[in-house]
Amino acid sequence: MIISELSFFFSVYSLSLTIGHLFKIFAIYCIYKIVVQSGIIDPYNALLDKLGMNNNVLEERLHNRIVEIKSAQRAIFLALAKLAEARDKETGAHLKRLSVYTEILLMQMRRDTVFSNELNDDFIADVVMVSVIHDIGKVGLSESILLKRGKLTLLEFEEMKKHTIIGASVLKEALRGYPDNHFIKVAQEIAQNHHERWDGKGYPKGISGINIPLSARVVALADVFDALGSQRCYKKAFSFNKCKEIIIQNRNTHFDPFIVNAFLKCEKDFNFISENMQLKINSVPL
Repeated sequence: MIISELSFFFSVYSLSLTIGHLFKIFAIYCIYKIVVQSGIIDPYNALLDKLGMNNNVLEERLHNRIVEIKSAQRAIFLALAKLAEARDKETGAHLKRLSVYTEILLMQMRRDTVFSNELNDDFIADVVMVSVIHDIGKVGLSESILLKRGKLTLLEFEEMKKHTIIGASVLKEALRGYPDNHFIKVAQEIAQNHHERWDGKGYPKGISGINIPLSARVVALADVFDALGSQRCYKKAFSFNKCKEIIIQNRNTHFDPFIVNAFLKCEKDFNFISENMQLKINSVPL
């Protein structure tokens, strides 16, 4: 107590060395002693404690509100994903597997030094969640194209390409109302860019390399992998080894080479999911 009292005294004393102020400083010190010894300061401390408790309550309420908002966002995006599933049951199964592949890939990438600074928990959670609506623009396509058995004509393929623009436009409108919402921003990036290629030969804009958002580059690989390994009305499913071979062949052309490297490090997890989710997918709700 003596040390703290002296510290208080000399901190005030340092403000002035004039004789005229010494009496004022001494008077302030005496008042300080009276306040401390009389217990007057206790109500002040009690007030601080109460404010601290109120602050904790406010923090808890804020946290709960953030969780509630994220839950609402998740519900909305899952509802949008259901629109695609309603038109094509194969698409619904694809979305379930795609979100799992995306998370596996992102977690492996975070363990690698190349992307570790970019992949925080919020980014990973957002990409995994919104990956399910990467093809939301397909709700704007005719069923004659979407469900066609066999190869699309050049004209039909050009029409198919528009799903990236349609999906991005819908999400861009949402982003206009909430320009700082990272969740919607990532969804718009993926919807528009998941068919872009590392070599610039993709669509809709033909951008290349790191100009393609990281979120879209990750979903692009997961999307193609699942498409290759899945049976569709127009193709048979490829084996895991064949899918892996095609992914490797497209390193530096279709896919970011660093993401392909990450894929190869977690290929056993991809193989496990491809074998097991294909069998169980119908019993797992989206």
